[in-house]
Amino acid sequence: MIELDHSEVSALLSDYYEGSLSQEKSAALNQHLSQCAECHAEYEAFKRTMGSLQKLPPISAPSDFVGKVQKKIHARSQGRFFERHFLLRIPYEWISFLLILLMLAIYLIRIQDQVQTVKNASDAEVLSPSPDASHEAAP
Repeated sequence: MIELDHSEVSALLSDYYEGSLSQEKSAALNQHLSQCAECHAEYEAFKRTMGSLQKLPPISAPSDFVGKVQKKIHARSQGRFFERHFLLRIPYEWISFLLILLMLAIYLIRIQDQVQTVKNASDAEVLSPSPDASHEAAP
C-alpha cells in the first residue's frame, strides 16, 4: 500500500473530493485521513469550503469577455499570440521540421552511396580473380 505524507495528502485533497484518484491512492489517502487528525481536519475544512462555493449562484461571463482577454494577451505578448496576420508570422515549427527532413534525406543518400560503393567493390573482387589465386591454380 502507498504511504502518503502530509504534503502529499494536502496536494491530493481536491482529487480525492472529486473522486478522481485511483483506487490505490484513494485507499491510502482514506487510511491516512483516518489516522491523522491534522489532515482529517484540513479535509473537513476543504469540504466545507467546497460546499459553500457550490451554493453560490453561477455567474455568466460578459459577451465580450473572450475578445477582451485575447486583446489583453495580444498586447502583453507583443503580438506573439492571437496574431491577426497569420501569413506574416514565421512558422518556425514547420521550418524546423523541413530542415530535419532535409538532413534525413541527405543522410539516407550518403548511406546509400556508401552501401553501393561497398557492394561494387565486393562485386569487383568476386569477378576478377586475384593474382595469387591464378598462381596457386597453375601447377
